[in-house]
Amino acid sequence: MQFIQQKLIQGLPAGYTSTITQPEDAEQIAKMWAAVGDYLGQTRQYDPNEIRSDWETPDYHLQESSRCVRNEDGDVVGYLNLWDNANPPLHPHVSFGIHPDHFDAGIGEPMLQWAEARARQAIDRCPPEVRVSMLMSSNLKNQPIIDTMESYGLKAIRYFFRMIINMTEAPPKPQLPEGYIIRPMKFPEELEATIRADDAGFKDHWGYMESSWEDLLKEWNHHVETDKYFDPDLWFLAIEEATGEIAGISLCRNEAWAEPSLAYVMDLCVLREHRKKGLALALLHHSFGEFWQRGRKDVALHVDGSSLTGAVRLYERAGMHQDETTAQYELLLREGEELMTTAIDQKD
Repeated sequence: MQFIQQKLIQGLPAGYTSTITQPEDAEQIAKMWAAVGDYLGQTRQYDPNEIRSDWETPDYHLQESSRCVRNEDGDVVGYLNLWDNANPPLHPHVSFGIHPDHFDAGIGEPMLQWAEARARQAIDRCPPEVRVSMLMSSNLKNQPIIDTMESYGLKAIRYFFRMIINMTEAPPKPQLPEGYIIRPMKFPEELEATIRADDAGFKDHWGYMESSWEDLLKEWNHHVETDKYFDPDLWFLAIEEATGEIAGISLCRNEAWAEPSLAYVMDLCVLREHRKKGLALALLHHSFGEFWQRGRKDVALHVDGSSLTGAVRLYERAGMHQDETTAQYELLLREGEELMTTAIDQKD
């Protein structure tokens, strides 16, 4: 893979320099993200080891794909990370952060220039005639970052919600349709079947992209091996008793990333042929019930605000409410046919 020769961010204002991100930078990056959280009125506790674990994702190359911006004291005050390890990398995603004390320093535009140049390298690794774009996201309350992205030419294309339930009493018992049960995943023997079910269930999710089985397995194995809160007892499967097949999943985590006070539903989906039977609500209530028994009364998840399968309405019925909104922004790199899912029935 060939990468741009311009290794560092160019055009930074006086007093700022750029460096290639190194594993030992994770501590300072965690502090920077915590400062952003404080600015937004959030309480976040970022774990440097989890940041380093992300950098070890298969087919990701830290030194080619990430840059830090430092002030005169050498502190990290800006951070870029570009994920183009999908195959093909049709929509490279950029993590973009600036310490609130440096929002007005003028470092944002040079950072985005580097990100765009790096993202454009993905074009040659994509099939001809397909659409390629760079994606970025920001909490809607982070107006300085929103302004920087919009002034650079990025356009908001989608909104995602974090939803929360704060349980004050035990949740309803799940009402399962006849012929289905819910139980924890048997690990490790059912891991691969669970991964396949997750992939099939999210085919109707906006932004879904086909991946090879080899790539999916590598990514999930990395997650299972490195996530300190991976617990197969919190990976719930809805099973069709007649066939023994997985009909739906609720993959949970005892703690949300960066927020120890919240339990988290990481992935929840029902395969297309098993929908409209109440399985999704049953899986959600089952998950809430397990968290309640563990003393975890506050539970969060993330959802597409315009979910193609009506997930927002489902979560509201379960007693959840919108807590945060994230906007996804896009910079078009090449026109062409869009291969990611944008509507139901687009992909089988």
